[in-house]
Amino acid sequence: MKKDLVTTTLEALDLRRTSDGRVSVFDLLISAGAKNPRETFKRLSEAFPHTVTKCDSVKLPRKDGKKGNLATPVTNIEGWQAILMVLPGLLGDKFRVAANELISAFRNDPAKVVGDAQPLLKKYFGDRKQPHGALIQVSQ
Repeated sequence: MKKDLVTTTLEALDLRRTSDGRVSVFDLLISAGAKNPRETFKRLSEAFPHTVTKCDSVKLPRKDGKKGNLATPVTNIEGWQAILMVLPGLLGDKFRVAANELISAFRNDPAKVVGDAQPLLKKYFGDRKQPHGALIQVSQ
């Protein structure tokens, strides 16, 4: 199965992670080209407060090995998607293009898109219902 841009990005990078798999937003922003991730995160938080609702603050070890760990925002894949949607630059642009293509594909052939997504949904949710409360099904 072809991996999506977000999953590929998260797997390919050397990111600080929590024990439950959430990743450092600062590390993600650096990988996206941010020179000052704290400032970038602050600006995103002020301009698009809804994008940081899936972020928590955790003290992670510093990448440079120095002491004095500072609180670092961490997020899961859904949180990174929300940030990517408003992130300036090439990575944000690629994500918006991919999201637009997915929306167009769904509008043209929803059954195919949902069928293609079933293995990914099963991977993340197993046989449980998705968070919105119902298994995704499209009738023709």
